[in-house]
Amino acid sequence: MWYRPPELLLGERDYGSAVDMWGVGCIFAAMRTRCPIMQGETEQHQLQLIASLYRSIELSVWPRVHLLPLYNKMKLLEGERRKVYDRMKPYIQEPLALNLIDRLRILDPKRRIDAANALDSDFFYSDPPVADLKQLL
Repeated sequence: MWYRPPELLLGERDYGSAVDMWGVGCIFAAMRTRCPIMQGETEQHQLQLIASLYRSIELSVWPRVHLLPLYNKMKLLEGERRKVYDRMKPYIQEPLALNLIDRLRILDPKRRIDAANALDSDFFYSDPPVADLKQLL
């Protein structure tokens, strides 16, 4: 459940590759932080964790979300702003990695980055930062 995108948690049955890109974003973030970033215990809890990090699930950021079967049945957080950079920056110092994670985890699946554009991200074409030797030993 930790890697399920919000559209599946809200009952979407007609979906495409955007669900996989959400999962890629979850795995990529977990690789960078060394743990899953959202560990919901139920689908409701997972949606609350998503909203607390990626913004409230509402029409202004996802115009057709109200059409999903479970949208009106779930208690969703309101008034949350996007906090990806604020919360993950202590764990991921690479701006290009943060940007890619952010684009992989867009709430609206129609706006989420696809595989071709993700692979074309500057993250894959830049040198890794020099590691601090003290942290490696």
